[in-house]
Amino acid sequence: MERSWIIFIFLFFLLLISCEREHGDDIFVPYQWETANPESVGMKEQVLDSAFIVASEKGYIDALLVVKDGKIIAEAYYNGFTRDAPHNIMSVSKSILSAIAGMALHEGHIDGLDQKILDYFPEYVYPDMDPRKYDITIRHLLNMRMGIEHESSDDYGVYMELYNSANWIKKTIEYPLILLQAKE
Repeated sequence: MERSWIIFIFLFFLLLISCEREHGDDIFVPYQWETANPESVGMKEQVLDSAFIVASEKGYIDALLVVKDGKIIAEAYYNGFTRDAPHNIMSVSKSILSAIAGMALHEGHIDGLDQKILDYFPEYVYPDMDPRKYDITIRHLLNMRMGIEHESSDDYGVYMELYNSANWIKKTIEYPLILLQAKE
């Protein structure tokens, strides 16, 4: 169980959301959120309407979802997106995954944030590997201090190279380090 949590966290922290290229036979059943109207949870509909107007005018907002007390109060989608359309959330994943790492630590699925990543992926150790890679920890990943080139470099060329590789975990581990990891 501990290894599966680490793998889950590691995969997401390597700047990628999914490496699945084809859907298998598994049927995904999405969580069904309860809904409520704004007034029933103490929110003013007029205030929400104003927020949705501003969101629609920005041009770079793809969705606005308001959840209170575990219920969807209001939602709107822009720029061709819908409730059912997958969306790459890029940097937002850092916040989500930090929370997941905290839960994994709290529940004892990982011993600490200073655990070495290659301890969980020994199959990706290769001859003449940069010795600094052995020191990369969960904490480095959480702080985006693994030492590889930033994913947005070269107009997201790094991100696309890693994402489109057949094995992006292996590809990321093999990616050259350009910096020493920051001391925490």
